[in-house]
Amino acid sequence: MKILRHHIYILSLLSFFISSCTAPMDIRTDNAGPVLCIYGMVSSNSEYQTVTLSSSAPYFDTLPNLRVSGASVKISDDRGDIWYMEEKKDEPGIYSTYLPIKGKPDRTYYLEVRCDFDEDGIEETYTAESYMYKSIPIDSMRMVPMSFFNKKYYNALVYVFEPPGRNYYFYRFYVNGFMMADKISEYLITSDEMFDGQYISDISFYNFPNISDYDKYDEDVAKDALFLTPGDYVEIEMSEITKEYFEFISQCQQEFNGENPIFGGPASNIRTNIKGGAVGFFGTFNGSRASAIVPID
Repeated sequence: MKILRHHIYILSLLSFFISSCTAPMDIRTDNAGPVLCIYGMVSSNSEYQTVTLSSSAPYFDTLPNLRVSGASVKISDDRGDIWYMEEKKDEPGIYSTYLPIKGKPDRTYYLEVRCDFDEDGIEETYTAESYMYKSIPIDSMRMVPMSFFNKKYYNALVYVFEPPGRNYYFYRFYVNGFMMADKISEYLITSDEMFDGQYISDISFYNFPNISDYDKYDEDVAKDALFLTPGDYVEIEMSEITKEYFEFISQCQQEFNGENPIFGGPASNIRTNIKGGAVGFFGTFNGSRASAIVPID
């Protein structure tokens, strides 16, 4: 479900710099042959950890998502743990751990994919690695009613101490236990440039429209908006991520939404940490959560 982007206050996305430890990936596929795309994340939640294999670019809602079957996929860490993945029978191209597993902080995770993508009879090997940071505890969260342009919203405010040093964050929202904005084009990410080493108090992470104003929106906007109802249970999950993962998400979103035409067209290259000739990203996140009930007006 897409989240309404009109009249939403979020932290400014930091202008980013290309890192030398990742390689550029060309996502323009008009005149290019198919490319193996690998996307996977290891989280600290107890869940089925998954890796998705596709042909061409799987990042944007408007592009076809051709899944790749028959690969061997495993994830290991620097402590010797190994997770062998199996392809889901009802979802080809999605490889999952056999049981729900938790990633652990302060570990480096390694991805290995073996696949005969070019169908020449020889398996190619693709690898990536990502470090999982420790979580940053959120002290609390509250939902505050507000009005803007004759529409009512619920302002999600959080309270947290942000540690010194340049850090990058990835956020997920849950409403009544269901995760919202689960596509890369909808992810909320920030850097700490504006609040490095400070206690963050009453900072607005998102404004959600009130369901009572549903009829005030155009049909196309309303169907993609995330409306809240008094009494809803809202959680925010905050995770520190690597700079490379932050840059990858940023560039995917710029490509999906288009850059400012004053400064040029959409980006032609997106960074990847996948080695071996594939594109995509393998990342980790270790989230801390806070929750609040939407107040009854």
